[in-house]
Amino acid sequence: MKKLAIFVTLIFSASVFADTYYWQGPSVATGQGAMATAAHWSTASTTYSAASVAPGANDIIKRMNVSTNAAVMMDWGASFTAKEFINDSTASRSASYMQLYSSSSASTLTLEKITQACYINSDLAGSSTIIRSVDRSTIYNTKLKVTDSINVTAGALYIGTRQSGRIFLSDVDVKDIIIAGANAAAAPTTILEISTLALNISGDISVSNGSFLIGSEKDNTHVDMTNFVSPNFVMATGKSLNMGSNATLSYSFNKTNAKQLQTGYIDLDKVNAKGTAASNLNLYTSATQGAVAGSAPVKIATLNADVLNASLTIDTVSDVYVGSVTSSAAAEGSTAGGISIASTGKITIVDFTATGIKTFTSNGRDVLFSNALSLGSGTAFNLTGSNSVKFEKDVTTTAAAIYTFNSPTVEFSKNLSLGAGTTSFKLTKHSMEVKGVLTMSTATSVVNFDTDSVTSAKTITIGGLTQANTGSRVTTSYGPGSTKGDTNLIINVAEDEEYISVGRVHDMSNGTTLTGLGTLGGAKLNVTKKGAGAQYLLGNNHLRGTITVEDGTLYLRAEGGGYTDASMKNIYGVSQIALKGGVLSAHGSSKTATIATMTATTLTWSSGSLLVNINGANNDKAILLGANIADPLADGEIVLSKVAGGVYTFIFDDVNLLEDHAYDLFSWDEKHSTNFGENDFDYEFTSGRADLKAVFAMNADGIKVTFTAIPEPATYAAIFGILALGFVAYRRRK
Repeated sequence: MKKLAIFVTLIFSASVFADTYYWQGPSVATGQGAMATAAHWSTASTTYSAASVAPGANDIIKRMNVSTNAAVMMDWGASFTAKEFINDSTASRSASYMQLYSSSSASTLTLEKITQACYINSDLAGSSTIIRSVDRSTIYNTKLKVTDSINVTAGALYIGTRQSGRIFLSDVDVKDIIIAGANAAAAPTTILEISTLALNISGDISVSNGSFLIGSEKDNTHVDMTNFVSPNFVMATGKSLNMGSNATLSYSFNKTNAKQLQTGYIDLDKVNAKGTAASNLNLYTSATQGAVAGSAPVKIATLNADVLNASLTIDTVSDVYVGSVTSSAAAEGSTAGGISIASTGKITIVDFTATGIKTFTSNGRDVLFSNALSLGSGTAFNLTGSNSVKFEKDVTTTAAAIYTFNSPTVEFSKNLSLGAGTTSFKLTKHSMEVKGVLTMSTATSVVNFDTDSVTSAKTITIGGLTQANTGSRVTTSYGPGSTKGDTNLIINVAEDEEYISVGRVHDMSNGTTLTGLGTLGGAKLNVTKKGAGAQYLLGNNHLRGTITVEDGTLYLRAEGGGYTDASMKNIYGVSQIALKGGVLSAHGSSKTATIATMTATTLTWSSGSLLVNINGANNDKAILLGANIADPLADGEIVLSKVAGGVYTFIFDDVNLLEDHAYDLFSWDEKHSTNFGENDFDYEFTSGRADLKAVFAMNADGIKVTFTAIPEPATYAAIFGILALGFVAYRRRK
């Protein structure tokens, strides 16, 4: 029984423990021969010691570690199986490449592992390995099956086509691929290339300090590429492509040469950017769709960025779909890196929650974010769509961020919420629209729309503005001598909606002086109210630009509060006001602060209404300063202008109105004037009452209104009756 146990143990050991065989070939001078021939193998690495049997399924195969001029060409015939192939030779060779090939028209090489770890004397060709078919004129059924992993740590491993006569395989089946050069200097010479008709990768791919090419360096018209059809590049669900430092993975060799573009689609479940140095993912295909009709030919389900002081660049020439872009806590902070996606097609990103990355750059024909998006502290978001950039759902920044858009059309289809710090927009194509609400959520939220180097005017359209804190600001890049173009902010509030902003809307600082007002140059902020809804601008609004009301209601605080200089404080509110439609109302610092004084340089009235709140002897009023306010010697001007053909209506809120009291509506210096007359105005009361009459009085320094009672019909009858009786008495005396 004991002898049987020993016998079984010996058999078990023989089957588990691998022997190592070293290839010599038929002789020292002739390195080409059949791998199944025992005499072609040595059991010693540096001196030839003939093997008694050829390597088996549990054995490791290498080449002899001796300097030789002989070619190393190992023919596996119809089939060959070994545990591992390793090229880790340290002996120099003048012959190019170590080659494994099959002379059979149908063959399979099965290995558990392949390890390429040889780079001698800066001789890439003499250090590298080729695994190939045999004939370029015929498609041979040549298969490579690697049940565990392909490992490249030095030198190059070419599986399939490399140069004339080295032909692609029919099938490559592998679990994991690991490319890991020693350092950044080793990256250009740590290479894996696979050229095959069918590629099945069932595990993970990891690339660092090296490169991985799927495809061929040859044009598809080359004689070597006759009958070649590109494989799809697909990774199984749950499996990852890990891009480390100095890593390059390419599907197709060259994007600029259409003849070198592969035709398969790309479907990757997880791409992880993990390096501290730049990496590149080049996904070049001429395919027009993915596995499903109408889907993008390049698909990445999850893109995770943990790059530190580095970046991952994804370059494509077709439509790209990314399910989600994320980052882990490890990527947070000042050392966070970035991601760049470039494509000549459309780029679609569903979820973006990569709060840890510092920069995200996307350059495509159209760039679409189809789900909610969240940006972290200091993120630079650089998007170029030659046609458009569009965010279909809400966008949120938790802290300061920079958006750069180089696209004719930039659209936020829902809401844009800005967190603490300054959010800068660089709009080189001059326009952007937020169809929802622009919300500034903290006391330090600041937004600036003109931080790019372009001096042209910008047009920003938003569906409403919400600022819950007085410290938040909408501003421009103003400053002495600024050459920036104006920012045109259009607030287009939908019917039955109202939004309240108590933050500042300004294009000059609160320290501006009256004499310094004219030195600020460009970068004015023009505000236009559109849409049937209501917008409250209740902060310390300091504007050199024009405020225009076209539709709906604008409640405007413009009393000159918040300035630190006495020449401006409670004097200068806003510049020009143009009332073209809708309703304009002076307002205080809160929604309930309805009585206010509005100061402006001029007001031009072509249509629309002025809402005047009245409470006892107090009422809303406007002080018009004149455009040349900074020059006390300037001539007078028309500060309240009537545009002919309009309807000019006052709406009086008469809840607590005093009869026969003169209310100031407009005031100005006596040197100024208006082209309105007393009979130009219409009026109505919010209560709908008909027993009062508004009497307008034009004075040298403004316009007043007095409300007088309209007699009841019975009063008129009594008056006429008295007059009639008087007339009869008069006749009788006659």
